Amino acid sequence: HINAKHWVLSDDKKNKDSKLAYALGFVKSVNDEISDISYRFFRIGFYLVEAQNNKYYEELGFNNISDCAEYYFGFKKTTTYDLMNVYRSFRDVKGTWFLPERWKKYSQSQLSVMASVDYYPIPFRDMISEHDTVSDIKKAKSYWNLIKQGKLTSKVMRDRSVGRVYNNVKEFLAACEEIL
Repeated sequence: HINAKHWVLSDDKKNKDSKLAYALGFVKSVNDEISDISYRFFRIGFYLVEAQNNKYYEELGFNNISDCAEYYFGFKKTTTYDLMNVYRSFRDVKGTWFLPERWKKYSQSQLSVMASVDYYPIPFRDMISEHDTVSDIKKAKSYWNLIKQGKLTSKVMRDRSVGRVYNNVKEFLAACEEIL
């Protein structure tokens, strides 16, 4: 009976050690990617999401992923959650750590703004091009939020359904600014 209890404790310790190994692997993986963050931000988002889902931050002595990321990588809370949100919003169905081809020409900043749109995000993203400035995308998002609140819907959308919006962000901004 004592031996059985001993083995249970050993298994618990083994599981704890294994999770710590994964947690330390997470830190190493992000540090390997961080030197080229402008191209590897999507993979870093993947690692952060994995670490949050598996609570690796607890094994490293933190209460949440953002405190852990700030300590190990210097990421502010906003950066941490932006990277995670971009990964969650733009990953392919298989959930791999590679940014799908359609989004590769976009910057992390452009994708971060698009990922933060929760009201009909697909039509919003469809009108954004990789040539649009972050400033224009943010402005379009603010107008899009007015549509969500019902303040521009009837005026800007006129005969357009929310599913078929505008061909590009410039056209959308012009229509909104004409009214406002």
